[in-house]
Amino acid sequence: MHCVTSDLKIGYLMGKLVWLGPAIEAPQMHIVLSKNATDKEKKMEAFNRGLQSMEKDGSLAKMIAEAGI
Repeated sequence: MHCVTSDLKIGYLMGKLVWLGPAIEAPQMHIVLSKNATDKEKKMEAFNRGLQSMEKDGSLAKMIAEAGI
């Protein structure tokens, strides 16, 4: 994920800033597999299963919170 604070050299403010909602923009994230990749369908299905599992058990939300996203 693109981090604005590092681009603006204001990382020292992390922990001092308060995020206010709602978000102005919520960019979508994508995963890309080469059309030449072997078993690309299987890889995409495995990724989606893993992501769904993480959403279900709360580990995705925890990881996002820890990253400050």
